[in-house]
Amino acid sequence: MTGAAMTSVAHRARKPALLTLAAVVVALGTWAVYPRSPSLAGFDPDAMARIDTAMWRDYYEKRYAALFYNLYSVSREQFG
Repeated sequence: MTGAAMTSVAHRARKPALLTLAAVVVALGTWAVYPRSPSLAGFDPDAMARIDTAMWRDYYEKRYAALFYNLYSVSREQFG
């Protein structure tokens, strides 16, 4: 196989992977910003206290990825 033919084969093999990756990114982005209906009846103060404690621990231990994840999960689960 020549270099040009190998490049064409590699390009064709990469296209489905890029399309799959793009679909996953779009699906995750849609899920992340899709509004939910907030309800105060669904607020769980015990769960909020556990997550709040975990967020403070993450902050002081400089685990910012975990802190962001917990903050995001609180905003989605507790506040709609």
